[in-house]
Amino acid sequence: MNSDAQERTDRSKKQVLNPKGLLEAALWLQLLAAPGPLLARWAFVFELMSYARLQLAAGLGLGALLAWALHRRGLALASTVAALVLAQPLAAPMFHVEPAAAPGPTLRLLQANVKTEARGYAQLAALIDAEAPDVVALEEVDAAWLEALGPQRQRYPHRLEHPRDDNFGIALWSRHPLGETRVVEAGRGATPTLDALLRIEGYTLRVVVTHPSPPFRAQAAARRDEQLLALAAMLRQGARPAVLVGDLNATPNAPIFWDVVEFAGLQDVPAQRWPLGTWPAFLPFGAIWIDHVLPTEGVRVEALATATSIGSDHRPVLARLRLVDAR
Repeated sequence: MNSDAQERTDRSKKQVLNPKGLLEAALWLQLLAAPGPLLARWAFVFELMSYARLQLAAGLGLGALLAWALHRRGLALASTVAALVLAQPLAAPMFHVEPAAAPGPTLRLLQANVKTEARGYAQLAALIDAEAPDVVALEEVDAAWLEALGPQRQRYPHRLEHPRDDNFGIALWSRHPLGETRVVEAGRGATPTLDALLRIEGYTLRVVVTHPSPPFRAQAAARRDEQLLALAAMLRQGARPAVLVGDLNATPNAPIFWDVVEFAGLQDVPAQRWPLGTWPAFLPFGAIWIDHVLPTEGVRVEALATATSIGSDHRPVLARLRLVDAR
């Protein structure tokens, strides 16, 4: 290699290895990742990327500002466009208008994945005491959880419970009477789902509580998808109005989520609201939304928010529901 070529090579290495060069390389890598969430149906790795779609959009927005500061206009423009495309799910909440008030009874619901081994008994008990929900839906409960929450549990005389020693125990407590109840396993290798008819002021609300396998591998994601689609079919054909509640292990950016919403005829609550961060609970910002309260027609979610921490890796969700349809 001649001296001029060697000099150019050394200069290029210095440009890449200096702080500005490393930052620019990181911004280009981030930009190259931008199409991933849009390809979620094509490969499992892209589905995983879709969970962080809005976080990636925020990173690209920041990257655009940094690229302008580095005088990399092409990189800045491309990062801006990519950020806007990925942030598209935020458009609907910006222009959403809440419907007019409607008659019908209201119901306050608490949904919480307690994390079996977390043992945050006192925190959850305090939350139930403070919020006094009409319905409590719990995931990852075992016998120890039910025993520790005995005083709170006794305030809910109508219960359907299926505790387990693994992370798929589940429970539903209600102040209002429960009619027909059952524990179902929807799909091959499915985890338990609770299906109950709740009676309130002459209305009947079907409550379905579920917690499918987390999609840590492609096979587990396939089991989750099969379970959720089987539940969607069950909701489509069964009693209405209804509400699907639980840790679904799927964000509103996952293709399976929208398949379930559309097939079951669920109300598009996520597209009407600013995203909730429910997991992992320790993140002050950037948590993803996998714990859901999704109604069919005839039920309105009038309020939806995360609650105070209970020591789990999930934040509980509080919802105020109103029944507005046929009795």
